Amino acid sequence: EQSSEYPRTFITTWQTSFAKLKPGAARLLELLAWFATDPIPDALLEDEATVKMNKSHPPAVDADAFSRLLPNARGIAPLVAESGVRTPADARRYRKEGADALLVGEALSSAADPEAATRGLVRA
Repeated sequence: EQSSEYPRTFITTWQTSFAKLKPGAARLLELLAWFATDPIPDALLEDEATVKMNKSHPPAVDADAFSRLLPNARGIAPLVAESGVRTPADARRYRKEGADALLVGEALSSAADPEAATRGLVRA
C-alpha cells in the first residue's frame, strides 16, 4: 500500500532493508516474526533474496544455546528452548534446565508419525 507522503510501497521498503541485513540478522528477524501480534506476510520472508540467503546460509541448530543464554534470561521472561528439540530426551533435558516452553515445530513437521511424536514430546 502506498502512502501519499512516502514514494515507495511498504513491501519495496521492507525488501530493500531486508536485503541489507547480514544472514544472522535476517534469520533473527524471521524468528522474531513468529512473536509479532500481527502476521508478517509469507511473501516477505519467501522472496527471492531471502530464499537465496537461506540456501547459502542455512539455519543452524545450536542445542547448547539455551544453556548458555539461561543465566542472562532467567527472571526476565518465559524461557523458551527454540533449537534442537527433536526427541523426548531433548524435551526432558530442556525442561530439567528450566525451560518454560519448547519450540517443537520441526520435530513434528518432519516426523513420520506426527501424532506419535506429539505424544512422546508431551509425555516427556
